[in-house]
Amino acid sequence: MSTAVLENPGLGRKLSDFGQETSYIEDNCNQNGAISLIFSLKEEVGALAKVLRLFEENDINLTHIESRPSRLKKDEYEFFTHLDKRSLPALTNIIKILRHDIGATVHELSRDKKKDTVPWFPRTIQELDRFANQIL
Repeated sequence: MSTAVLENPGLGRKLSDFGQETSYIEDNCNQNGAISLIFSLKEEVGALAKVLRLFEENDINLTHIESRPSRLKKDEYEFFTHLDKRSLPALTNIIKILRHDIGATVHELSRDKKKDTVPWFPRTIQELDRFANQIL
């Protein structure tokens, strides 16, 4: 088995604490405006082909795709995809079709957070104690 290092804008190199060069994957925080979508399909002939045809019919550009067997259901495969940001208008329709017509489990990943939200923070000693007891 041979290995190759491909030049990738998301792949960085740095020196470790011991002076050795190490590789790491940079956090791509929506580089180029990509949308991440995870869906799982039952293992059957042509299942992925149906989804890819659906993407093609709706002019959705896939920039990356990965697959793996599902850890939750033995007869399913999970697919992790990056979609081009220009695909956003058709995405809600695609997700609905994937869920209802094809029977896929779909998760849309986004780092876009509402700007008007405030993270929870303990306001009283009791809240801080409860948090410490549950987490620590």
